[in-house]
Parts: sequence; structure tokens; C-alpha cells
Amino acid sequence: MSIDWDQIAHFSADEFDGPMDAAFVRRLDRAREWAGVPFVLTSTFRADSDTSHGVGHGVDIRCHNARDRFHILDGLFQMGFHRLGIYDRHIHVDNWPAGDPEVVWLGKSE
Repeated sequence: MSIDWDQIAHFSADEFDGPMDAAFVRRLDRAREWAGVPFVLTSTFRADSDTSHGVGHGVDIRCHNARDRFHILDGLFQMGFHRLGIYDRHIHVDNWPAGDPEVVWLGKSE
């Protein structure tokens, strides 16, 4: 299913580096609306990846302070995302069908 970018309020096609899952992008857009803070995408589709990024089901969102982190996470949880990585400079979110459906991990940004 292709993405109808006219229906996406907070993102544009040029923010993604390749094909993304339409349902994922729609849900990410609703999470951004709920959060009320910008979602600056630092990593999207990665053609050479065998992770959620490589199949268009994952992104990294820049995050440098606790207040934005709270609102971003709140929006993601409210919209039903249950695969989250919390890093010192970003938040990873995905709905990768091959991954554990309910997991939160911590990491260090590269």
C-alpha cells in the first residue's frame, strides 16, 4: 500500500530515505500529533539493513532533553507502538513484524 502524503500532516516523503510501510508512517504521524513536539527523523529506511529500518518499519527520532523525551514516548505509546529504544540522543521506534512485539531497550547513540 502506498502512502498518501496529502493525508500525512507532520512528515513529507523527502524525510524518508526509501520505501516505508504506509501504516507505520500513518501511526507515526498520529503519535507526533499527540506528542505536540517535533519528530526530527535522524534515521529512516536503510537499504543495507536486516533490521526494522531495512524493511521500512522503523525510524530514529532526535531527542536531546527529558521533556521532549517524555512527550515523544507518550505519543508513541498512546498510538500503540510497543518496540522502543531509548538512547542518549534519539528514540528508536518500530513495528517490525519479526521483532519481539513488546520491548523497550536502552542504548548509546553512535
